[in-house]
Amino acid sequence: MLTPMTKKQPKRVERNLYKPIANFLKRQCGCDPDHLWSAGCGRDLSFAAGFGKRKPDVVGVSGQDPTKQVHLVEAKLLRLRTTAFEDTLAQLDSFRPYADYLWAAFPKESWEQEQDNQRRWEADLKKRGYGLLLVAERVTQQLQPAKNQEVDRTRWKTLLDAVLGEEEAPICLPSLGAEASRAAGRAAARLAEVMVGPVKQALGGRPTRRSLLAAEVHDSATALFTVGYYEQGHILVQGDPFGWHLRDGRPVVWVFRYSSILASPGSSRTKVNRELLQDAYLYAAKKDNTDWICRPLADCDTASLRSKGYTEDVCLGRPLAISDRTLSGIKEQFSVLLAWARKLPK
Repeated sequence: MLTPMTKKQPKRVERNLYKPIANFLKRQCGCDPDHLWSAGCGRDLSFAAGFGKRKPDVVGVSGQDPTKQVHLVEAKLLRLRTTAFEDTLAQLDSFRPYADYLWAAFPKESWEQEQDNQRRWEADLKKRGYGLLLVAERVTQQLQPAKNQEVDRTRWKTLLDAVLGEEEAPICLPSLGAEASRAAGRAAARLAEVMVGPVKQALGGRPTRRSLLAAEVHDSATALFTVGYYEQGHILVQGDPFGWHLRDGRPVVWVFRYSSILASPGSSRTKVNRELLQDAYLYAAKKDNTDWICRPLADCDTASLRSKGYTEDVCLGRPLAISDRTLSGIKEQFSVLLAWARKLPK
């Protein structure tokens, strides 16, 4: 007996949440439709952000000068359930200095399936002052966000200007000689091969954020350009084709672990197995991300760095040189560094 063909359900993807969310911000929050930005809309939203982990999903601007308000939404599919929710909180926490109102957004159907977690999750959002949007064909507001009292006006304006598309000043780019051009091109191309080859193979699993070939972080004013980005939990992998972090021009892959080593005077490297810290580098930025350090941990005075304000995006990491290495050798060494990073405490 013939049976009707089952209609294949369309694959749910995160970007499908963005348009309904943008419509909600326009309709319910009074955000200017000409300045509603969402990831994948065709216009890059770049602003000073250390490792580049601050890449919002939807941003809107309401009001007029001098009372403009920035609304920022982080959306997730809840495929990984509790992990996805915790990741959403962590990303919103990192956005606190940038926006007046912060929202978490999830598919309504997925949220309603999490009855065991709903009460706790809503309590976590309320405690932080975050709003909650449930997305179907239309968006339902489940929680109203509180006005964020931890806005850093410098970083707020950086994001606002990026959303509004303030006209940039022209930047002069010097021409490279034939030899330098060939060297730079080869470094970038080899690093791309490494990221989609041995790095991708060694990582496996399902990351929180993964873009192993895109230029996730770039800033022409400071000559910052990285290729590839992978973030899972507290582990961060980033390709550095031009030696930007150490300013030495050497193409490397960085394996970092976010760390609380500079979080408070009580944080000390003595709490970590000293063998794990051998050859480790410390990366840390100031709050406005206009100044940063990346240097051997053995040369760092953590108390001095903390007093000078280097307390953002703090990581311990090690670089993997890719010059004069085979892909198999790179994969083997990368796996060693990944295991090392996973042993480090938070």
